[in-house]
Amino acid sequence: MKRSKKEIAARREALAEWIRDKGYQPVQELARRFDISVITMRRDLIALENERRITRTHGGALVDTSLRFSVFGERISVNREAKRRIALQAVKQLQAGMSIYMDAGSTVYGVAQEIQQCELKNVRIMTPSIPIAELLAGVSGIHVFLTGGHVLAKQSCLVGELSEVSISQWDFDIALLGAEGIDDTGLWNSDKGLVRQHRNIIRNADRIVYCLDPSKSNQSGPFFICRWDPGFVLISGA
Repeated sequence: MKRSKKEIAARREALAEWIRDKGYQPVQELARRFDISVITMRRDLIALENERRITRTHGGALVDTSLRFSVFGERISVNREAKRRIALQAVKQLQAGMSIYMDAGSTVYGVAQEIQQCELKNVRIMTPSIPIAELLAGVSGIHVFLTGGHVLAKQSCLVGELSEVSISQWDFDIALLGAEGIDDTGLWNSDKGLVRQHRNIIRNADRIVYCLDPSKSNQSGPFFICRWDPGFVLISGA
């Protein structure tokens, strides 16, 4: 049945609000939600993108990350107990003399808080996270290095070509990473620059440890990082 222009406009308005509230959404899921064909949904998404209300990605859509992503300070208090359990497990992976990469994100920040109490000696830590660098810079026995790059304000981290170049010049004993989500296909994140960082780190670290609170399970995201490797370690706080 052919829809009127008014009905189509109302559906697209509801669609834009749904994506804004939920974040990244796959096309198939949106089509089921709004009871239309995938072809019609793609047409709606193209229209909304032309109006600069959303960004289409491969297989889905999202609003501007800067609009939907809460600031770093707000995310620290979310799932606090699970993040502390993750941190307590993660620090057991660390030893004196290591070169460590610490990802940006509130869960890995929790690991940094536990590192303050560990008295690790002669440890080098590289991070794109401004809060982690500030937290650990004055801790005895820890030498902190920030990657270069431009600032993502809400994530309080550095990304970009300079960041990738500095990462590629290191060989890490271990990398502590976060992600937007993990599902049967693999790992996902919310920013293309962060995805490039992760792929670079995976090539340059002997041991990869993902620190993901339980809310990230069975979740996808706008940008695919990689498939899960059996050599990776997952710490979920469960």
